[in-house]
Amino acid sequence: SVLLFPPDPALLVGRALNRLFADLGRALGDVARALEEGDVEAAERAQELSQALSAHLVEVRTELLEVREAVRFAPPRRGARGQLAQIERSLGAVDYAARDVTVLARNALRFLRVGAIAPAPLHQAVAELADATWELAAAYDDERRVEQVRRLALAAATKASGLAEDARDLRLSEVVAPVRSVAVDLVRAAERVSGVEEAPRTDELLT
Repeated sequence: SVLLFPPDPALLVGRALNRLFADLGRALGDVARALEEGDVEAAERAQELSQALSAHLVEVRTELLEVREAVRFAPPRRGARGQLAQIERSLGAVDYAARDVTVLARNALRFLRVGAIAPAPLHQAVAELADATWELAAAYDDERRVEQVRRLALAAATKASGLAEDARDLRLSEVVAPVRSVAVDLVRAAERVSGVEEAPRTDELLT
């Protein structure tokens, strides 16, 4: 009966992936809010959310591993192969994004704890990354959202690059650098969702 009527594997993995994206998007939103308002508590929330991302990634990978046999042997579920392959292709880039968001949250908290004030383009860039994250989550069901991910992430990278050229404050530089990295990660993940095998080089994404 398990082979004839197995649980929908794409649904199980999708739920785990949604939990990952929920905390990823919320963490970026809290970082943006913290930088805009100088809110240390919001930065602390972002750090807590970012620290849970690795556990979410383990959950997604565990679900992928457990459903692989069901997809292989159960005829009713073979149609899920494409959806699962889409997730597997992009998960490496999503993993990098999660790691870079963790760095961003930690550095933003350190930046705010010394009373530093973030320039407007910085919190605007992080807010665009949050929006790009929600668009990426939706792109698994609607690949037309990939272009929106790219637009938002590249806009964020452009703002961060402008700040990097002028940043003489080491703490500010430590916040700007992971913003650019997250932007690249999100674009690469979006390209993988749409089936692009060779994502653009990092320098091409930031120019």
